[in-house]
Amino acid sequence: MPLTAYIGIPIFLVIYFAHRIYARHEPWAHDPADVDLHTGLDEVEAEETPAPVYDKWYKKMRVVFE
Repeated sequence: MPLTAYIGIPIFLVIYFAHRIYARHEPWAHDPADVDLHTGLDEVEAEETPAPVYDKWYKKMRVVFE
């Protein structure tokens, strides 16, 4: 087996441990009570548009061929 097949292992380990040192004070998971899910929700809901209703058969076929 060629030595180049194992070159990914030390590269992975260097990147992994460098990240562990750099981000050692950041939590792996955040407390759900601290996560804000409501900011910007109104804008997202306002941008959502309902899907058009195709009631005629030729409009349904047009969607298929577009």
